[in-house]
Amino acid sequence: MDKNIRICIVGGGPAGLSAGMYLEQKGYENYTILERLDRVGGKCWSPIMGVPSYYAVEDVEKFCGITHDGPKLNRNYKDANGNVIEPFARTLGNIIRNPWLLKMKKQLKTFGELLETKYKGYDLNGHRGVAEGRYDGYAVTPGRERVQGENPNLKDLALPFSEFCKKNGCELVQKIWIGPFTSFGYGYFDEIPAAYVLKYLDFQTCMNFVKVNLWTWKEGTQYIWEQLNAHLKNPARLNSKIEKVERRDGKVFVTVNGEVEEYDKIIVTAPRRAWSSTSTPATMRRRSSPRSTTSATTCSPSRPSPRITPRSPTMSSTTWCPRSSAI
Repeated sequence: MDKNIRICIVGGGPAGLSAGMYLEQKGYENYTILERLDRVGGKCWSPIMGVPSYYAVEDVEKFCGITHDGPKLNRNYKDANGNVIEPFARTLGNIIRNPWLLKMKKQLKTFGELLETKYKGYDLNGHRGVAEGRYDGYAVTPGRERVQGENPNLKDLALPFSEFCKKNGCELVQKIWIGPFTSFGYGYFDEIPAAYVLKYLDFQTCMNFVKVNLWTWKEGTQYIWEQLNAHLKNPARLNSKIEKVERRDGKVFVTVNGEVEEYDKIIVTAPRRAWSSTSTPATMRRRSSPRSTTSATTCSPSRPSPRITPRSPTMSSTTWCPRSSAI
């Protein structure tokens, strides 16, 4: 493909900025990033943490020459009454008080083995084909290798996470996953499909949370994306209101702040609700066809909107704080 094609990237959040970075690394430098707000970073304008298995974030750090320089974190688990507990300490007293600990440890090992074997392909980015018993995506590895195959067992991922765990005789692992999932407001295990839970918290990511192997950034996670934007050859154009998108004669015409701009390709990384009320994604879809020489890719990696109050499970909440001020 011609390295000089004109590419429009809609959205200056993590996905849009990363798209620009990866294009640039592949030699495609004629790209434009359009951001509706007066800042980049999208939903990452917060002090959220990361873990070593966030390989795409590591790519950005290397590209910018930065690192995770924030405070070390510690974590406390609390029971339904708000009392701080340590459910994973393997001391004799803790095991006596919580006899299920050894059983949970065994189930956790089994669960990890099942995910890697019986449910091979469960953690691929995108979950394409899971409902049909196949997998097609990119591995959760530093190289993000393309992986494809068939595995009928993946259909089990449509079950609520609680039923998925019960089906595999690993009910107690919910006590581990509930901290960084339900307590963070992402939903309840009797409602949320296993595929959704394990997309957010695959096995290696959850183990990083348990081991407190966490990354933070002194200036917050928005610092990552501000730095990436500053290092791109074509930084995002802020305050860009997209009013209309049309396909015509194999090209893409984008009306931005009243001006029409012509592109060869368009990559959409922003949710439609973030577009102008007068934009026309429907028109863009109608004019798209297998014969078209122009492609539109939608990639919206945003996490689900948090629910406010968890349901009081055995370990109902997790407190994260700088180690120097840990309880």
